[in-house]
Amino acid sequence: MKKKICIECGRLDYYFSKKRCKPCAQKSYAKPKAKKKYISPISKSQANKLADYRKKRDKFLKENPKCWKCGKEGTTLHHAKGRVGDNLTDVSTFVALCLPCHTWVEEHPLEAKKLGYSKNRL
Repeated sequence: MKKKICIECGRLDYYFSKKRCKPCAQKSYAKPKAKKKYISPISKSQANKLADYRKKRDKFLKENPKCWKCGKEGTTLHHAKGRVGDNLTDVSTFVALCLPCHTWVEEHPLEAKKLGYSKNRL
C-alpha cells in the first residue's frame, strides 16, 4: 500500500477512510457534544405575574410613600396575606412599611394581626 496525500490536511500518509489520513478521518466521525438544557428557575407564567406585580408595587409605593405604622418615609411592601397565588398582585393585601417596621411585623405575627398589618392566609 502506498502513502498518498490526505485531501483534508495535505499530509503524505496512508489513507484511512474516504481519502483521509487516520487523524482527519477520526475528526470527521467525532460527534459534537450536545449542549446541556437547563431548567429555567422561573416559569414563563410566573415571570409574567412578577412583571405585573412590579408595576402594581411601584404604583402602590408611589401613592403610599410613608410607613403605615410609624409614618417614616422610605417604604417596603408587605403582603398582609402572603404572596401565594393571587395575593402576589392583590393590591388590597398590600401594606406600605419602612424596613424596621416591616421586620417587626415579620417577627411579631400575632401583634401584627391584632394591629391589622397582617391577615390570616386562609
